[in-house]
Amino acid sequence: MATDVKVPAAGESISEVIIGTWLKAVGDPVAADEPIVEVETDKATLEVPAPAAGVLVEQVAAEGDTVAVGDVIARVDEAQAGAAASASQEAPAAAPSTGGQPAAEPRSEPAPPAAAQQGAQRATPGGGDTSRGAPAAAAPASATAVAEPLPDGQKATSVMPAAQRLLDEHGLSAYDVPATGPGGRLLKEDVQRFVE
Repeated sequence: MATDVKVPAAGESISEVIIGTWLKAVGDPVAADEPIVEVETDKATLEVPAPAAGVLVEQVAAEGDTVAVGDVIARVDEAQAGAAASASQEAPAAAPSTGGQPAAEPRSEPAPPAAAQQGAQRATPGGGDTSRGAPAAAAPASATAVAEPLPDGQKATSVMPAAQRLLDEHGLSAYDVPATGPGGRLLKEDVQRFVE
């Protein structure tokens, strides 16, 4: 059963009010005495409360309309109050069940591999075309194998793309040039110093 929401008396000399702002939309659940709309008079702004708990099913007047005191401006369906209450109780109950599932975790787990793939993709363009990138990628593996038994630890464990280009230009091998970069990386500057 729908209950009418009427414009309350706002004062002895006031016979009309202007609909200000609707605080609740059609379909929203409302509690008894909860403000659902603001009405404006020449002197003040008043909040009109819901006469009963339920669901706001109709807004008879729109914002900016002028209505008389006692006019119906909205309707609240009390029959839907129980349905709204049960729905609001089910929603929090459903939230923990979905939140408790590891559904969110698998989404975050694939992210690191994707980031690693992007990092690998960034490394290839940095090394120029793929023909140049391939030797650079192959060199660290062989360099590492050779560098491990060497006591001086100055052989390159990985070759930076710019350094590989210089090595190719001068016909040098990464094993010939002492590496000074972090972690035994062979830098462009190392090759330039060696060539000079």
